[in-house]
Amino acid sequence: MTTPDDAGTQLEAIATALSTLATAEKTRAEAASTLATTQKTLADAQTVLLQNEAARAAAATTLEKTRLETDAQRLANDKAASDQRILERKELIASVTGAVPDLSAVAKNTVTYADGAAVRGAELTNSALGKAAAEVASAILGRPEWSTNAATRTLLVTSTRSLIADLALRDQISAELAHLVEALSGAVETLSGALNAAATALGADRDLPIDTRMLTPIDGALVVAAAAGATATQLARLAEVDASARMATVAVPARAVHAAVIAALRGAGNGRGLRIRHESMAVPSAASAIIARLSEARTALVTLTAERAEVPALAAQLTARVSGAEGDEASGPVDGSAPPADGATTPRYAALLATLTRADARAASLIDQLTAFSTRVTAAADDGRSPLATALFLEGLDTASGVLIVGDATAETVQMTVARRFLMPRLHVSAGVGFDWFLLEDDLIVAAGHAHGAESTSGRVGWGRLKWRTA
Repeated sequence: MTTPDDAGTQLEAIATALSTLATAEKTRAEAASTLATTQKTLADAQTVLLQNEAARAAAATTLEKTRLETDAQRLANDKAASDQRILERKELIASVTGAVPDLSAVAKNTVTYADGAAVRGAELTNSALGKAAAEVASAILGRPEWSTNAATRTLLVTSTRSLIADLALRDQISAELAHLVEALSGAVETLSGALNAAATALGADRDLPIDTRMLTPIDGALVVAAAAGATATQLARLAEVDASARMATVAVPARAVHAAVIAALRGAGNGRGLRIRHESMAVPSAASAIIARLSEARTALVTLTAERAEVPALAAQLTARVSGAEGDEASGPVDGSAPPADGATTPRYAALLATLTRADARAASLIDQLTAFSTRVTAAADDGRSPLATALFLEGLDTASGVLIVGDATAETVQMTVARRFLMPRLHVSAGVGFDWFLLEDDLIVAAGHAHGAESTSGRVGWGRLKWRTA
């Protein structure tokens, strides 16, 4: 049971707790008031901050605007100053233009070539040809069999591209000439026998035939010329008929190429002993079968011509005997000579006359054939060589070590002219030469190629002088 003292104690405790609670509530209310005040202060501070930021942005905008306006004004001032300077310069240039000559109106220096040919073109072409020829010589003499035994080897140089056809031509000429010589020899025997028989039957002496063995080549040629005219002249043309070469702008004749190649072969140290024969300048060999047959043909021609000169007189006498123009056969010859010892009769005279006529006709036919043959084999072809010259040249093929085939060369010349004002015109001229070549041994191609050489030069043309510099 609660006593009054306990109740009072409890009441006091309750009152103390209530008082504490009220104090706490008051403290809380004061804290809430303080918080509200702090929040209000913070809000005010944020408002001030925003106002300050807006003021700062406005100030920056104003500053930037002011700077841009200042820059624009500065640029405008600079442009105005630049325009003023340009204007002043134009006025200055305009004021002094009359005192300065117009150099652009000065004409360029020029070089005129009346014939359209390149300057020093021929010289450069020859130099380039020499380089190409040296290339060929080096290739040939670089072969061991040619470099070590040059002195024992023979090289034929030709431009033919149909060696087989030329060889066939050589054999044909040789065979035809042999046939003509044989026929001429037979005709000489036949005509001589007919003349001897006719002279014996008529009891007349006939002149002895010319002994051509006692003639020198010059005497023989003179006799033939007197007896057969053009025939002898054609037979005497044993060498090639030379044809002039016309130099073209882009072509070098084969003979010029041959000369350059031969010079290069001779100039090489290991090629100086090399024996070289050229298609148009080779001297026929003393052992030439064709030359021997030509000599036999000449001998037969001289003999036939001399003996045919006796035919008309003897034939006239035989005709007279046959026709009985001198009367009775027993009356003897009309020329007062003794009657024929063989007792010739009119039929015998007729037979002798027929034989003599046939022999003379045969001799005339062979002389015509020989004339046609000599005309054909000595006529120059398009390349300047005659068939006879080709045959004589190829006679050495059987003993030659090799054949060098070189044709025409192609040359190209280029000229460039640079014309300038005041300074001297400059020239640049270049030339290139190229050609194909083949080296044959027996019937095989052992070496071939396309040789090429080039040369160039440049120079300046000026006031009365010409300076060249070879590249």
